Amino acid sequence: MTTVVNCRSMAPEQEDLNRYAGLNLRSKELEFEIESLAKSVDELEMARDEINVMDQSQPNFKVQWSGAYSTWTPEMALQMIEDKIQQIGTQTKQMREDVEDMRGDMAVIGARLKAKFGDEVRLDDESEE
Repeated sequence: MTTVVNCRSMAPEQEDLNRYAGLNLRSKELEFEIESLAKSVDELEMARDEINVMDQSQPNFKVQWSGAYSTWTPEMALQMIEDKIQQIGTQTKQMREDVEDMRGDMAVIGARLKAKFGDEVRLDDESEE
C-alpha cells in the first residue's frame, strides 16, 4: 500500500533564508579563490623577474611539467607567464563581478527579511561586520 503525502512548498521566508545562506557561502568561496589566484599572480611575477635577471650567456633552460622536461627560451617562458597572468586577471575580474552580483542579491533578500522579522533574524555575514 502506498501512502501519498501532501507536501507543501517552503514558506517564502525560508526560501529567502536558504537562498541568502547559499549566496553567502558561494561568495565567500569565490573570495577565497580570488585570494588564491592573487598569490598565483605574485608567484608568476616573481618567476618573470627571475627570468629577466637570468644569465644571458645560458639563455635556454629546462622546465619540468609533471615528469617530463622541455627546453625553453626566456621569451617562451615570459610569453607563457604573461598569458597566464592575463588569463587569471580575466578570471578574477569575472569572479569579482559575480561576488558583487551575489552581494546585491543578498542585500535585497536581507532587507526583505529584516522588514518582516526585524532584529529577530540574524544573517550569516552580520557577525563579520
